[in-house]
Amino acid sequence: MKYSVIIPAINEEDGIAYCIKSVKRAVPDVEVIIADGGSTDATRSIASRMGARVIESEKGRGIQCNAGARVARGNVLIFLHADTGLPDDAYFQLERYFLNPECGAALFRMKFDHPSRWFRLYSWFTHFDSVFTSFGDQCITVRRTIFDEAGGFPDWVLFEDLEFLRRVRRLKKKIKKLPSYVTTSARRFLENGIVRQQLYNIYFTAQFIFNVPVEDIAEQYDGLRRRRMRNALIIFARYPEPGKVKTRLASSIGNERAAALYRQWAEKIFFESKHAKYISHRYLFYADPNDYRKIGAWSQDGFLLFAQNGNELGDRMKEAFRKVFADKIRNAVIVGTDAPDLTGDIIDDAVRQLDKYDFVIGPADDGGYYLLGMNRFHPELFDGIPWSTGEVLNLTKRKIQEKGLRYHQLPVLSDIDTQEDLNRWNNNTVRKAENL
Repeated sequence: MKYSVIIPAINEEDGIAYCIKSVKRAVPDVEVIIADGGSTDATRSIASRMGARVIESEKGRGIQCNAGARVARGNVLIFLHADTGLPDDAYFQLERYFLNPECGAALFRMKFDHPSRWFRLYSWFTHFDSVFTSFGDQCITVRRTIFDEAGGFPDWVLFEDLEFLRRVRRLKKKIKKLPSYVTTSARRFLENGIVRQQLYNIYFTAQFIFNVPVEDIAEQYDGLRRRRMRNALIIFARYPEPGKVKTRLASSIGNERAAALYRQWAEKIFFESKHAKYISHRYLFYADPNDYRKIGAWSQDGFLLFAQNGNELGDRMKEAFRKVFADKIRNAVIVGTDAPDLTGDIIDDAVRQLDKYDFVIGPADDGGYYLLGMNRFHPELFDGIPWSTGEVLNLTKRKIQEKGLRYHQLPVLSDIDTQEDLNRWNNNTVRKAENL
């Protein structure tokens, strides 16, 4: 049996390496074809370096899948989304099924790369084959003869996967649900709200079942997407492990107490971020790439999780903003977890000000800032800044002014890194309580 894996992709530089690695780990001697729909990032170069064949295609998942199928040499075609990874035993599962000449198409069960209980529930339903529980995210795998007989994927803007599976069923070909799980990104659900996104899926799928024209469904879908806010909050955090957080403060009060305070302040930021009314997308960039599962369990639902990328703080912030603006975000605000007085109202104010100003800055009382927001990506803002010094705020404002741009300044808050900072914050807190 010769397998060809076809991966439709557009601007998938963050996930394409993981996807290709999962394929090569799972299926020996496999042909990997990237059907690229016009990426402007490093997707194609990364895929080429990893030994995949990259072809250009018009944009559209069905169109790209068909383009890949036309050049594939395999007699079994595996259509894998770029944000999805194959299970390690995929080859064994596929061989066992497709060695039977009567078997024509298969799907894997599906799980998400996020620990939410909702996702585990949704994953359970993918055990079953129905129009509501079988879709392209589950890695449609089909004999080439059946693919050709079904006429391939329709050139539709959405539901091309459901229509293809419907065509296969009309050929009286059974669609097997394999017992292993592909792992797919939870990103779309987290961006739009887990339950809300699932309700949208059910609503639009029901319209498809009742033969509402796909163009009409697509118009409704685009209308919903346009009405959604595109304001992002970026949080930089570390997992609160003693000895790895607040090390300057820990030198005075001990690792355990410093970690406990950090956990408390970070969890308050998480809480406040979820109650910021003008934030639609919440990104949590964590410091240690090995802490993904711990960070996900700690922060709970609602965050898109990414590892920080870069050496200096400025590089990591720059790459975080680059990532977020690549998602077509309108306004983006970044905060740390060192300012315990930061509130959802302040975050909302920052986002609103970005409709009038190019930047918004939340100055910290140590000469840095606890919040920075922008409505367009300005990577040069992070270059040449002496981070962790009292010059950060003034140099950043100077850079903005030299570009002829405008900023709005938020209230000054405490940023706590040392025993002195903690004492000052405690004293201010007491004074505020006395004045109530």
